[in-house]
Amino acid sequence: MAIPKLAGLTTAVSIPASQRLDCFGQLPDLYVVASAKRRGAGRALLKTVRQAAVDAGTIRLPVQTEPGNRGALHLYRTTGFILVEDLRFLSLSLQQDGT
Repeated sequence: MAIPKLAGLTTAVSIPASQRLDCFGQLPDLYVVASAKRRGAGRALLKTVRQAAVDAGTIRLPVQTEPGNRGALHLYRTTGFILVEDLRFLSLSLQQDGT
């Protein structure tokens, strides 16, 4: 099987961090098409995002995923991300129905 032309996509942002007067990144999305999974596409995307973040002077690049997303957790852990257990993620729904 050949990897399709569009193997995946990611979004990343750099945000000013006021406490340290630096920038930190966020990696809100990383998607790899099914036929490209476990073929290096996710690693290539992460490598590119990481280098862009380093080049921009970003001090930290967090990512979040669902606890049951074993593939994503494996990818992140094997590319240097570490699980941070002493933080809590909170969310505020802005939809009318409260979901």
